[in-house]
Amino acid sequence: MQPTVFSGDQRIFPICKKYIEEAGDDPELEGCVAMTVGILGHRKMRIATEYLLKKYREAIAKQASFEILNIYGWTIYKIRDERYIKDYIELIDPKTINVLSSHIIELLGKLKVHEVEDTLITLVDHRSAPTLHEPDPLFTDMGWNLTVSKSAIKTLGFLKCKKALPVIEKYLYPETLPGFFPNEKERKYKITEFRNLARKTIERINR
Repeated sequence: MQPTVFSGDQRIFPICKKYIEEAGDDPELEGCVAMTVGILGHRKMRIATEYLLKKYREAIAKQASFEILNIYGWTIYKIRDERYIKDYIELIDPKTINVLSSHIIELLGKLKVHEVEDTLITLVDHRSAPTLHEPDPLFTDMGWNLTVSKSAIKTLGFLKCKKALPVIEKYLYPETLPGFFPNEKERKYKITEFRNLARKTIERINR
């Protein structure tokens, strides 16, 4: 089931769907599910978008593993189906956003959805909570709590949102902000990463 084997023929969608449904929530089949879902993304199967959104919401509700949440988010991002913008906006609600809905944030940037700018400004300072499968201290030490923040900054740059400049400028000095974790090696890397991201984003907005 390698993605490169398949053409863009939409007849593969029901085959992939069958594999996904039969695998269910069996943790031993997560790799198979991830590969099958990924095929739909590589081949940009717009016919699958509604189904993928349904499965993604189910995965969030069940607190599925990082692998499963990541592949659904990534696949929806790759397909880039503009018919479901309302659904994408719902998935980045600051009150309920999942850490791996960072893919959806970046999708809204690719689709040039300017109406989410205020929401993204709010998400710049978002710190995701640990998950069932990735509890603290690993979650925070690896910087996963900052994933949504990073995607929000990047997307505001693509949208050239000038009103976001004050909140982004704070990340030129990320070491002064809350939420940068105790793991010193990873902390130093993240500080550099966010400082560079903020600088490049500000430059992009001001071009």
